[in-house]
Amino acid sequence: AYQAYIDANPNAFSSPATIAEVQAAIAAANNTVTSGGTSSISGFNCSGALTGTLLVGTPATGVTKVITATVATAGTYNISATANGVTFSGSGTFSGLGSQQITLTATGTPTAIGTNSFTINTTPSCSFNATTLGNVEYIMVSRNSATQTLSLDTDLAFDSSSVAPGSTIAFNAANSSFTLKAGKTYRLTFTGQLNGFSNTTNGVVGISWVDATTNAQLGNSLGEFFPVNNSFWTNSGSNMVDMIYTPTTSQNVKLRVTNASGTAIFQNKENSVVIQEIGARGNNSVGFTKAEYLYVSRNTVVNNVNSGASLIYNTLNESNGIPYNTSTGVISLKAGKTYRLTFNGSFWYGNPNGYIEVV
Repeated sequence: AYQAYIDANPNAFSSPATIAEVQAAIAAANNTVTSGGTSSISGFNCSGALTGTLLVGTPATGVTKVITATVATAGTYNISATANGVTFSGSGTFSGLGSQQITLTATGTPTAIGTNSFTINTTPSCSFNATTLGNVEYIMVSRNSATQTLSLDTDLAFDSSSVAPGSTIAFNAANSSFTLKAGKTYRLTFTGQLNGFSNTTNGVVGISWVDATTNAQLGNSLGEFFPVNNSFWTNSGSNMVDMIYTPTTSQNVKLRVTNASGTAIFQNKENSVVIQEIGARGNNSVGFTKAEYLYVSRNTVVNNVNSGASLIYNTLNESNGIPYNTSTGVISLKAGKTYRLTFNGSFWYGNPNGYIEVV
């Protein structure tokens, strides 16, 4: 600050400069220095460590930035820097001179993904960058009120939802539809239980993910629920409708009965829908990197299986980075990576006392 004043005011000094001229220069330079308090700072350095992670739509917690001040006059300070809905701030007292570290703590909620420049509100000043990453988006809904009778072309209705902070997956309670964004890849999972089948012999209720406007089925998302007789009621047990889906345009989707023989009762409090964007937080241009995934199904003739047989899925629906052989049913996994492996299917038994164990 002092050299800057001298460079800007060369005619303010004699040769050599007098004591009065030097004192006047010091006073003038100090008047241009601000620390938000009573201290005078000759310079700041913003190259210190940035700790913690900023996530869009999530209040900042545990995020700090270390800066260094060169203190010319001891005293108090109150420093802050704001961008993208987040403020880094710190206050205190400098008791010594020279190089002093300050820890600024972030508060607020980031409003957008990306890298932002933060400039501290002092003279002199310095700036630093902080990157806001994307959250993995998800929503979970369930039906918690009365049961619902399902028949052909019935839309499943839900009344309770929980959404990730900052998530763009919207739930419309009026028609139980979900809004998905174009180009994003989602896992859509419904788990539920049906009972009270009107046709206890060969009844079935098939539930699919469909377009909320046209009712067109999404891919091969059909999950069929069958009655299982016991001494208390005719119950389907828990079953799933599970798929991976990437809409090419923003789209509203819902769950609908697309195949049925008779009716069944959709149980309350024993169901859930989870829609989750597939991916992981990453430090790139959009703050998000897509995970590897595979979604296959069997869509032609049945696969007769017995002990030692392989289950063959002959249709590759969605894939990113995981090879699959539709002839052999072999999935190729890479060393050192961690995978979630999920199978969902139905079997018709030739032996009423038989069982199938799939591993």
